[in-house]
Amino acid sequence: AGAISGAIDRLFANASVPVRTQTEKDFAQAQLSQIGDMEFFVDAVTGASFFTLLLLSGSSLTQAFRERHRELAILKTLGSSYSRVACILLCEALILCGMAAILGLILAFASLSVLGHVSGGLLPARISLQVLLAGLALAFMTAILSGAVPVFLSRRLTIADALAFR
Repeated sequence: AGAISGAIDRLFANASVPVRTQTEKDFAQAQLSQIGDMEFFVDAVTGASFFTLLLLSGSSLTQAFRERHRELAILKTLGSSYSRVACILLCEALILCGMAAILGLILAFASLSVLGHVSGGLLPARISLQVLLAGLALAFMTAILSGAVPVFLSRRLTIADALAFR
């Protein structure tokens, strides 16, 4: 493509309107670069999405904790230690966030493969291993952060209060 575009540029070197040939991919990238710093935009949207997911998962895990006061009180009555209850709550958070991350990464993989073919190579057709590992790490971090509130609340939970809670 470089030899052909160079030949076309030489043919029209003395024209009244300058000609600069380029591939469609280069043209599309030039148009996108005029919009602004795309990397910053993508990072900002990703950060906002992560924060929203953190709030939503934290809220749902806290609600699930509130609904199960009695079960946690029964576990404590039967002799379960704080660390065992905390482990149960954190495992629930890890399962919730892990399954969501796996489903999201599968959907992203499928979407990118379709978009890569449709865009003619402008978008990458697959997800790199680095992105997959980052997605799983963010899911783990989300699980730990959103599971921290129920774990903290379970430490303060007394058996009498939990059984009387309605």
